[in-house]
Amino acid sequence: MVNYIFSDKTGTLTQNVMDFKKFTAGYESYGTDEKSTAEYEKGVTNVDFEDKKFWEHWNDENSANYKKLEEFIIILAVCQSIIIEKKKDGTILYNANSPDELALTNAARHFGYGYIDRDANGNIVVHNTKTGKDLLFELLNVIEFNSARKRMTVIVRNPAGKILCITKGADSHIIPRLHLGQEDLIEKTNEALQGFAEDGLRTLILAQKEVDEAFYADWKKEFLKAQLNAMNREREMDKCAELIEQDYTLIGSTAIEDKLQEDVGDTISFIRKATIKLWVLTGDKIETAINIGFSCKLLDQEMEILIVDEERTR
Repeated sequence: MVNYIFSDKTGTLTQNVMDFKKFTAGYESYGTDEKSTAEYEKGVTNVDFEDKKFWEHWNDENSANYKKLEEFIIILAVCQSIIIEKKKDGTILYNANSPDELALTNAARHFGYGYIDRDANGNIVVHNTKTGKDLLFELLNVIEFNSARKRMTVIVRNPAGKILCITKGADSHIIPRLHLGQEDLIEKTNEALQGFAEDGLRTLILAQKEVDEAFYADWKKEFLKAQLNAMNREREMDKCAELIEQDYTLIGSTAIEDKLQEDVGDTISFIRKATIKLWVLTGDKIETAINIGFSCKLLDQEMEILIVDEERTR
């Protein structure tokens, strides 16, 4: 009766519960395959990170990678659309539209930059546990994530008064938007992304740039016009986004684990023995998809794997 089954991957074959596992900042890569033994602050969830090297670098302000780590962690805390829930006992919980964002923002909190509030104007308040001070990031604009853009951007004024355009998204959409002169860093990051994907982890790129005040003032006017355009709002907003989402500095990348459902491997094996063909849809990188395919017994060593990969140019 049944010859074919078509399945989504995330939330069907996997639990859709993401854990922050590994990342890169600058030329350094952090995170191990070990299970975390860290003590997490009450309310912190979706983090399974273990790496002594990271803590050595992060706890030493004179370490060569400290500034890049700080930029990376601040981006995790600021580039998000999390809603905060404050419990009676003072515990702060995050409610997110996506489990990926939940993992990233909780990771920033675990590392010492906790998103704790939004003020009356929607500005983002981040608590620095090292200094005990709260940092205010004035939220100027948000360019939302969607399936076509594959990235989210926030434009903020940081505590130093500088306007920053901060983006997180798929490497295929962010790397072409980086400014020239970062070829060595991009190559190093791509190597790490390849390794993360082969481990079956979901990856994102983080990038940012400082925006000139005059340029931002002109861009903001055009962006407001696009938002008010009743006929072609989405198209005009995409045009405006293209004007500012370019010439980025690469800050780092993230790798998140989405664990398989219990018994999914045995279930798929049973389906295949019944001669039912199973198709699985995923938006992951090819290496991630292949790794997950073997993990859930959708693929095996006796199969001939054909990879169809069309190179697209912008």
